[in-house]
Amino acid sequence: MAPAYRGLIDALGRRQWIPISSSQDYEYCHHLVGWARALGHLTPRSEWIPHPPPFEPSELATLLTRFDGPAIVKDYVKTEKHAWEEACFIPDTRDRARAMVVIRRFLELRGSSFEGGLVIRDFVKLKPDGIDARSGMPLSRELRSYWAGTQCVAISDYWHNNPTSAVPPIAEEAARRINRPFFTIDLAMTVDGTWIVIEVGDGQVSALPDSLSPEFFYAALRGHVSADRGTVLGDDGSSL
Repeated sequence: MAPAYRGLIDALGRRQWIPISSSQDYEYCHHLVGWARALGHLTPRSEWIPHPPPFEPSELATLLTRFDGPAIVKDYVKTEKHAWEEACFIPDTRDRARAMVVIRRFLELRGSSFEGGLVIRDFVKLKPDGIDARSGMPLSRELRSYWAGTQCVAISDYWHNNPTSAVPPIAEEAARRINRPFFTIDLAMTVDGTWIVIEVGDGQVSALPDSLSPEFFYAALRGHVSADRGTVLGDDGSSL
């Protein structure tokens, strides 16, 4: 995705259009290794192997030794959360054989869609909010928020049709640390009722939750993103 976006930027430049997000902004928000360093304790601890497959067994073993409990596996962008038991959740990283089975299955499912490097993240117990009917994956209380710089464009329930307008303070702190032109912050509530950041993404490629109407979202976005913030503009000043 990152090389494709750089190609898009080049193509826009040849037409003298200026995108909202530069290729650096896009990659910073789209790849965990950019935003995770900035957020620190606001998000679960992550460690990674900074290259794509294949991985040497010794690399995987070294990565797993940095953890001593439950974890999840992902690449720089995605998990295989809908294959939760077989390719996402590692019940105990100290059980190396089981962890390797989960990692191998994750790599199989991601295949050519794998992006960046391999990531292991601490698993944090979240407040339950149902079960996904398709995969049996446990759902948690989650929010998706959209940001233009440090201004919240919109926020909504992630899994259910429960509109919300309350922005947790942790999201505001995360936005101040990231402060890019257009990005998303996904939040989850832990079992003790506190919010954590579980994901950051580029706003251009983050899907709208069902509870957030496109009409409302784009009207809100238009109010936050203008020419002086880097809207994509033609050389005649018209919007792309």
